[in-house]
Amino acid sequence: MDGKQKRRSVSAKTKGELMEKAARLKIECGRATATDKDMMFSDLVKLFMERKACELKSGTIKKYRSIDNTVFVRLYPYKVSKITADMIDELLMQLKNEGLKNSTVNSYKGLATVFNFAIKCGIISTSPVRGTVKMAEHKRTVMVLPTKKQIDTLIERARERDNKARKGAAPIYPVLLLEVATGLRRGELLALTKADIEGCKINVNKQIEADGTIAELKTASSYRTITVSKSVLDKVLEYSPDSEQVFKITPAAFLQVFKRFTKKNSDILPENFHFHDLRHFHATYLLSKGISVQNVSRRLGHTGITTTLQYYSHYLPQQDERAAELFEDF
Repeated sequence: MDGKQKRRSVSAKTKGELMEKAARLKIECGRATATDKDMMFSDLVKLFMERKACELKSGTIKKYRSIDNTVFVRLYPYKVSKITADMIDELLMQLKNEGLKNSTVNSYKGLATVFNFAIKCGIISTSPVRGTVKMAEHKRTVMVLPTKKQIDTLIERARERDNKARKGAAPIYPVLLLEVATGLRRGELLALTKADIEGCKINVNKQIEADGTIAELKTASSYRTITVSKSVLDKVLEYSPDSEQVFKITPAAFLQVFKRFTKKNSDILPENFHFHDLRHFHATYLLSKGISVQNVSRRLGHTGITTTLQYYSHYLPQQDERAAELFEDF
């Protein structure tokens, strides 16, 4: 009121929390919009990108900018509070009709992230993405995984495919074998070098982006050392005798090879099978064999056992009857 500039500060325990509080403060001080009801989607995206620039890797930022230029921009003229599920469905349908490759799923996830950010900042109370048709289509409520027999057959077919492939073709057998034996994320797996392997230990310390760029891992728990069978490692390393890289292929290129291979072998795989399902198989197979949740969580690089239980609790061996038997002598 007196014309003097007023200063406000925020404090937090983590960088992410600090950026979120700063974002809220911008809104409260009117730097983003006058009021929550008046905030335009363009302002929300700008605020969102400012925060992400401080939090995420350059490759991830590129993806958001790409989605911004093709998708977010179409919602710029609207107020955040006025955007509905029907509007989002119509937008995604338009993108699909325009033939933008893979745009529907990527746009859906990007929009969901931006609106969840708006909720955390107190701009809206619920996300319009929650009511979209696309959410219902892409949500996998039940994880349908291949059996041990199906995995064995898949790996054997991969070995046969590589033996028949032309010289210089990217092998798929060693990638599938090591993935099943480790449960690494695709970027972690394809970033491995021989320097990361010591005896029967693999040091997971980096990841490779879709374009082949080597990047840091996203969380502290992702940095880990896991034990792998010597026979598995010997088989895998046979395919790269003259290379420092364990697998000389980018994630994007491998995904194309994998899609073609699984399409030809769909007769032995569950519907909608993805490469990431091999990671799920690794986890559930270990749990079914009595390996502790703590150990499985550490191998997967989860931030804690809560995440592991969220995905796999219903795959734990049923021990209720055994628990009852322990009290028979009381």
